[in-house]
Amino acid sequence: MTIPLARYWALLAGYLKDQTGLFALLTVLLVSSIGFKLLIPQVTRAFIDSAMAGMNFPP
Repeated sequence: MTIPLARYWALLAGYLKDQTGLFALLTVLLVSSIGFKLLIPQVTRAFIDSAMAGMNFPP
């Protein structure tokens, strides 16, 4: 017995319908967390490169 994927999506949508605001907040937090994890190494690299070159890093 196989259940179509559309039925699972409909079930999930039914549960999330009442939690739309919370679901949106959690989605934004998740995406921003991933973004920061990608951005922080770039900022660190720029800081280290500028320090190695003897330049002043802007505050």
